[in-house]
Amino acid sequence: MDKPLRVLLVFGKLNRGGAETLVMNIFRSVDRTRLVFDFVVHTDEECDYDNEVIQLGGKIYHFPRYNVLNHSLYCKEWNDFFVNHREYKIIHAHSTGSASVIFRIARKYGLITIAHSHTVSPKNGLRQIAVNSYRLPLKGLSDYMFACSEQAGRWMFGDDVTEKENYKTIKNAIDLDNFSYCEADRIEVRNQLGIGENGFVVGNVARFNPSKNHPFLIDIFNELLKLKPEAKLMLVGTGEDENKIKTKVNELGINDNVLFLGSQSWVNKLLNAMDVFVLPSFYEGIPLSVIEAQANGLSVLTTSSISNEVLCTDLVILKSIEESASDWAREIISLKAEKPREAYKDELKAKCYDVHLTAKWLTEFYESLAVKKSEVYPKRVLLVFGKMNRGGAETLAMNIFRNVDRSKIVFDFIVHTNEHCDYDDEIIKLGGKIYHFPRYNISNNLLYVNKWKAFLDKHNEYKVLHAHNTGSAAVFIPLAKKKGIYCISHSHIAKSQSGLRQKMVDLYQLPLRNISDYLFACSKIAGEWLFGKDVDTRDNYKVITNGVDSEAFSYNEEFRNGIRYELNLGKSLVVVNVARFHIQKNHEFLVDIFYEILKKHEDSKLLLVGTGELEEKIREKAVSLGIADKVIFTGVRSDVNKILSAADVFCMPSFREGLPVSLVEAQAAGLPVVATDTISDEIVLTDLVKFRSLDDSPEKWADTVIESSKTERTDRSEEIKKAGYDIRTTARFLQDFYLEKYE
Repeated sequence: MDKPLRVLLVFGKLNRGGAETLVMNIFRSVDRTRLVFDFVVHTDEECDYDNEVIQLGGKIYHFPRYNVLNHSLYCKEWNDFFVNHREYKIIHAHSTGSASVIFRIARKYGLITIAHSHTVSPKNGLRQIAVNSYRLPLKGLSDYMFACSEQAGRWMFGDDVTEKENYKTIKNAIDLDNFSYCEADRIEVRNQLGIGENGFVVGNVARFNPSKNHPFLIDIFNELLKLKPEAKLMLVGTGEDENKIKTKVNELGINDNVLFLGSQSWVNKLLNAMDVFVLPSFYEGIPLSVIEAQANGLSVLTTSSISNEVLCTDLVILKSIEESASDWAREIISLKAEKPREAYKDELKAKCYDVHLTAKWLTEFYESLAVKKSEVYPKRVLLVFGKMNRGGAETLAMNIFRNVDRSKIVFDFIVHTNEHCDYDDEIIKLGGKIYHFPRYNISNNLLYVNKWKAFLDKHNEYKVLHAHNTGSAAVFIPLAKKKGIYCISHSHIAKSQSGLRQKMVDLYQLPLRNISDYLFACSKIAGEWLFGKDVDTRDNYKVITNGVDSEAFSYNEEFRNGIRYELNLGKSLVVVNVARFHIQKNHEFLVDIFYEILKKHEDSKLLLVGTGELEEKIREKAVSLGIADKVIFTGVRSDVNKILSAADVFCMPSFREGLPVSLVEAQAAGLPVVATDTISDEIVLTDLVKFRSLDDSPEKWADTVIESSKTERTDRSEEIKKAGYDIRTTARFLQDFYLEKYE
């Protein structure tokens, strides 16, 4: 793996609580060249573990605390987050109060969801009732369910959860070596805290939170002082109830015996100084502090409501909080370990409470999920077009589709028509899908937007959208980006048409340079036209060469003879044009040029390959000029490579072009080209291309065409490859580019 897998963990705060400490134990122990944790926290406060998270290579993102009133804002924050952070494949929620809200959004962006239960009983109150209602859907929204104990798992996910394949108990593991008893540390800590060698120390490590039942702990200790007046109570932690507990201690007059140590990073050393660990919580999952205490060989007295899974050694005694404080105090006096404190570490290790084992398992688990997600092949890329007829952009896309490894990448198409188009059957044959959308106009904006929203809600398999039809891309790209999809705008043309409708289209296209993740163009001119003059300074811009199958289009004498026989061309001078019958292609001027050619070279033919809305008009013009028998309308052909071998010169007097695929094909076929000088000189891949201005007369164009037709035909396919216009090169680049977005 070139870079570590980043997993997103969700918490309330990163203070020294049990779940937070567990995760930090794991973070310290994983191989961080393979796995790194990033955190979403629901606070703007600086927390205990923040600095260490950053030091270990993690990131921290701050979110507002969720409540019903800020539901819309909270959802928007998460949507925006996933749009801007597509590096995450896995989200692991340790704070589960709002996890059902988060997971609904995360799943739309294709993330794997893990919910983790660290407790077994809810708090009281209206807010907790609301939290519990949000917790209920988690079972259905979680791809995997983890819990610190089977009891915690059943409480969060239901009684049958332990039988589910996607459930696992993750033990609250610790660094056993770090928590092993050390006599030297015991002496050092007691000296620092002014505790004598024979002093009796009761310890508690917990947040000052109602669930931890500190008032009862103080009552217990007050009763203990009647039996052991020299005893000390060591309280490690902070929280909202700390001042309340300090007040109670003061009222009881036992301040000198109670040490409030705050949040500490050296709990392992503090445990050495204790003689017994007491935790009378109302509810717990598998408290990490009790595991740490046992690793330290420390006797533990805790609530009987805790899971029996915490009984890792003979050090733990369970007692009901219904019993009196004096009963608890007498139990504390009676506690005595049967073995030296150093002996218990190995028992914990045998029961898989070693964090290094947990870290290794979790690393492999996360990696397996990421691999499964990335290895679901083929990846499907969504291409957007107007129609899939034999235009230049469409032909380029199909050339690429034929040449990518379709076990890894498949193209699906959104088209803005209900017509059956030239490439539809081949798309289906190659494994692609076609979705039909209405053509966009201002009057159907709402319908169009809703169509896209419904489509994107239903299809979360797409991570890349490649817009070749950019007229309405400013409408659908923001919708796609909200779903975490990488969006590419691709310019295939270098000049607008005239008219009001085109002005509106141009207006809609203006935002593309700022809202698209990547900007592609067939030529420098096409890129500057759609994305601005400074586009080549942008890191997200690239010219994608209009590659062709140079070998398939190389000049072939057999093809030439076959087509000339089929079309009864004999030894005529054959002028060819391959294009849609569309106003931008300027077929009327082309017919005028051919009319002048006939005056100079009577035995000539004009092959017009393609169809379109202006075809009938051009037929009528040929009739009106009396040259209908010299002009051959071939319609759409699938053997354009053979047609080009049969021709003598390619003539393209278009008003505007990007970098026409047909001229790349012509040069691959060794066919001379005469084209309008508005086309980018990037099209000059060989010495076969000559330019003329549209201001020149048809007669001058005719002279250039006739002169060019005398060029000897040779195979130029190698020149096309060297220029970087072989389709295999283009397909390989795009395949790698697309696949990278799925990693």
